[in-house]
Amino acid sequence: MTANYLSTIFRQRTGRKLIDYLTQVRMEAAKKLLCENVTASVQDIALMVGYNSSRHFSTLFQKQTGMTPSYYRKAKSEGRL
Repeated sequence: MTANYLSTIFRQRTGRKLIDYLTQVRMEAAKKLLCENVTASVQDIALMVGYNSSRHFSTLFQKQTGMTPSYYRKAKSEGRL
């Protein structure tokens, strides 16, 4: 099975793009890791959820949540979220 075929089947069955679903799953994992691993850097979290570039990860995280990973971590720790 090719990646394109899998993506097509996924979209037909769910109505969502596979990459969008994968990004959502990764960002949910990142949110959890940001709060649980307070000593881990954003780069470390990016690598843990499958991104080699912390810049790309931060861009996607901000697009998904409306805030940077660092701001999310700080707001969560202060009880603002």
